[in-house]
Amino acid sequence: GEKALNTITTVSDASYAWSVKDSIRDALRTRVQQDPFACSKVRSLLLKLRSVLEMPLMRISSDERSEDVDACSKFYSEEITSYASTILTVIPESVFKILDDKVASLRTSELTNLPATIKKQELI
Repeated sequence: GEKALNTITTVSDASYAWSVKDSIRDALRTRVQQDPFACSKVRSLLLKLRSVLEMPLMRISSDERSEDVDACSKFYSEEITSYASTILTVIPESVFKILDDKVASLRTSELTNLPATIKKQELI
């Protein structure tokens, strides 16, 4: 009775949180890619997601007979870490794309080609 009700409540809370986070992943990546300063907003969202996921853990930990608290905590921590990394990996990708574009621009417009050989008279 009571244990089954707690399990159903816990699973429904977690599944709602996971469905919300998955539905906005691509939008968050795009936002961070377009505006790197949006990371502070993503940080706030991740902290909020963490606090939402604390509720199922609190319910599990309130049951003294449950031995699942550590396993669930580890699972949720790994999921949030993985989720954050899928969003934030766009930052180094964007930085290297900008650097690649800048280097290509420098190589084609500002650098001059050096001659393959230099005459001995020009060295003196």
